[in-house]
Amino acid sequence: MAEQVYAGRLALITGASAGLGRSFAEHYAAGGADIVLVARRLEKLQAVASEIESSAGVRTHVIAQDLSVPDAHSHVFKQVETLGQPVDILVNNAGFSIPQQFSETDWARQEAFIGTLIKSVASFTHTALPHMLEQKWGRVIN
Repeated sequence: MAEQVYAGRLALITGASAGLGRSFAEHYAAGGADIVLVARRLEKLQAVASEIESSAGVRTHVIAQDLSVPDAHSHVFKQVETLGQPVDILVNNAGFSIPQQFSETDWARQEAFIGTLIKSVASFTHTALPHMLEQKWGRVIN
């Protein structure tokens, strides 16, 4: 078994249902961290959580949340509070692309893009950072 360098830590990963987000979740779980998986698709998150729990033996929690909506971070961190364990590791991985020209994309889609790639990164980091600074240990990956 891998060294438990993150045992007792909680890692929150956005965009965790596939790709790099899933890889980050698997990495931190292999190191012993409990995992909070955040993405829009609950069913996909539950499947990933089940696989991680069985392979790494850590606790996983899923939060289905669209990060483009205002105050998405508040909804997520309220659920994290119920776990009784603050976020020690934050991976801001959620994102999407818009394959059209800026001028050809409606503003609602651009706002969702900005909300996910900029506002959620800043608000999640702002919320998680005080605990990390207080304990003089933490990780933020954007």
